[in-house]
Amino acid sequence: QYPGIKVRSDIDSVSRGPIQFFGQLSDDYGLSKLQVTAKNIKSNKLSVFNIDIKRTDFEEFFYVFPNGLLLDENASYEIFFDVFDNDGIHGKKKTRSQVFYYRNKSQQEIKEELLKEQKLNIEDLENSTKSSEDLQKTLDNFSKKLKTKNKSDWNDKKQLDDFIKRQEKY
Repeated sequence: QYPGIKVRSDIDSVSRGPIQFFGQLSDDYGLSKLQVTAKNIKSNKLSVFNIDIKRTDFEEFFYVFPNGLLLDENASYEIFFDVFDNDGIHGKKKTRSQVFYYRNKSQQEIKEELLKEQKLNIEDLENSTKSSEDLQKTLDNFSKKLKTKNKSDWNDKKQLDDFIKRQEKY
């Protein structure tokens, strides 16, 4: 029988930085080799890296991409894993995992993404600061209003409750 391979990854949730792959390998004669391949979609250039495994009939592995692979900047890749069995009688057989897709961004693209994220964070912080200032003004006005009154009424209590709810929400 051909060896079995199942691979999972966080590739869809990572926008930059290392990507993690986790897999399970199995074979009736035992495993001999596991390799990861990154194939440049445009040029068909291959970069291959051998992952150390034990030569047992069942193995789990963990791989952090792109460890050991040479990738071109600003290029798209197909990534897949090949596992080879240890069948000396019938000849070694290999099984390929599903294919994952990855785009190796240029340094300029990464800088632009970081700047965009920073800009959004600054805008969020400015909005939070403005909301905080608005809440403080509302509290000050309400406090002045209560100090000038001799007796608070139901409307005052309602305004205070509304203010507390807005502050908790904020």
